[in-house]
Amino acid sequence: MFATCIPALPAQAEQTVIRLWHSYTAGEREALDLIVKKFDDSNNSLRVEASFVPFNALADKLTAAIPRGHGPDLFIFAHDRIGGWAEGKLLEPIELLVTEEQLDRHLTSCVFALAYGDSLYGLPLAFKALALFTRTDKIEVPPKTSDELVELAKTYTNKEKGEFGFVYPAGDFFFHTPLLYSMNGSIFPKNSKTPDVNNAGVAESLRTAKRIKDLNVLPDDPTPVVASSMFVSGRTPMIINGPWFLDTVQGKVPFRVSAIPPFFEGRAASGFSSCEGVFMSRQSKHKRAAFELMTHLADNPEAAAERMIKGKQTVTLNEAWDRVLPQLNENTKQIYSAFRDAFENSNPSPSFPNMNAVWGPMNAALYNTLHKGAAPKDAAADAQKRIMKALNK
Repeated sequence: MFATCIPALPAQAEQTVIRLWHSYTAGEREALDLIVKKFDDSNNSLRVEASFVPFNALADKLTAAIPRGHGPDLFIFAHDRIGGWAEGKLLEPIELLVTEEQLDRHLTSCVFALAYGDSLYGLPLAFKALALFTRTDKIEVPPKTSDELVELAKTYTNKEKGEFGFVYPAGDFFFHTPLLYSMNGSIFPKNSKTPDVNNAGVAESLRTAKRIKDLNVLPDDPTPVVASSMFVSGRTPMIINGPWFLDTVQGKVPFRVSAIPPFFEGRAASGFSSCEGVFMSRQSKHKRAAFELMTHLADNPEAAAERMIKGKQTVTLNEAWDRVLPQLNENTKQIYSAFRDAFENSNPSPSFPNMNAVWGPMNAALYNTLHKGAAPKDAAADAQKRIMKALNK
């Protein structure tokens, strides 16, 4: 499946300390801490030092620390930064340490998402995709079409009271990607690592975003935090969000998770998804021991079940689903199944380094379309010019 060379790995020292960095909070962190403790208790010669780093700081801290040998042995992150880190020689290739049977136990698309070029750089832990949350105390049956969504949204919109029938961060390109793929837009042409957003699908997705905004059922550019607060407080009955939102709402409000309806003349799409994995630093001095912890986190069914139940993660290990789903009540079972369906209808976020140049210009294209009256075609063309300017620098 993969082919590369891996340097000789040093022998494991007695009482080896494995440093693990992560940005987990709430239930995800509790599950990880419990798994790490059990791993420590069962290994006399290994000890894990797990450190929390805020998500917004983790990528930059890794990029700065690993080349200097000050970073962790392992870290947990989404797949979308693999390209830059692999080309920068920050990651240890692991394809010669794994077997096909081991990888076949996980969702295939997430295994490939953790590869770059001819090498595999991580073991998959969880997948995350966008879906539609609806409050069941207000909406009994989730909308299956955009017409149904619009009618429901109009029913629950009262701008004077700050209530809106439908909420998502419309100005955030990540949350715009369901519209982008619904309208058959693309970011990278086939077999190219250079982005090109100046295409008809992107322009049509911008036009669709403006069409939704003009229905007056959305608040103006809410942040993800504001959107979440509105759903919990009852000021909106429908929100687009991901499985990370479960910790915020479970046990607090009645809700259901379902597929995002196709937008108007488009097709059903969940937009960008991410595959979270555990990665090894190329500077680690304890690679054998670190890989032992990697496999425990990713491949151990009990650990994966713990992450699924306590951490509310949609894990990639198929065996964990077989173990956990029968134990869940029907409502919780439906939630997990809905996210798995959403992932199957998603596009893993590109891991090419050039993707970093896309986010800012596409956010600007959304702003110019939604608030400045720019023609969608012109906004897409301007975004492409900004992207190429950034890449040329």
